[in-house]
Amino acid sequence: MSGSVVPSLIFFVGSLVVVSAFVGIANTSITSSGSLISSTGDVLAKDLRSSLDIVHVNASSTISVYAVNSGATFYELNDVRASVDGEWLEGSVLVVVGDGDSLWEPGEVVQVTNSSNNLVQGWHEARLLVQGRIWSPSFTFRR
Repeated sequence: MSGSVVPSLIFFVGSLVVVSAFVGIANTSITSSGSLISSTGDVLAKDLRSSLDIVHVNASSTISVYAVNSGATFYELNDVRASVDGEWLEGSVLVVVGDGDSLWEPGEVVQVTNSSNNLVQGWHEARLLVQGRIWSPSFTFRR
């Protein structure tokens, strides 16, 4: 009988080591998944509080896109880009209605100005992109 106790004890200790390793790996995976879900939820919640609207486009000698931050999120001005007919405007971004700092705060209007205007006569579409992932609705205008 003592001959079968030692191998049984070895198998028992070995199975405890294997189970402990499995529980440790599973715990680490579950914890890291929880962190990922939490951070993704934070990003989605911020996107839901975001709202941008183009209110006017002036296409005279230059192209100026005016947009209002109608959401509840603050943005850096260097995170704001505008496109007209799918082409990015290369120019300056400045707050025209607001306190004039480097943040685009809720309720403030920004102006994105292109240095030249090569639009032909007709209908055009403008859009705004903030932080590389938040788009404004399309704004159609005529030149």
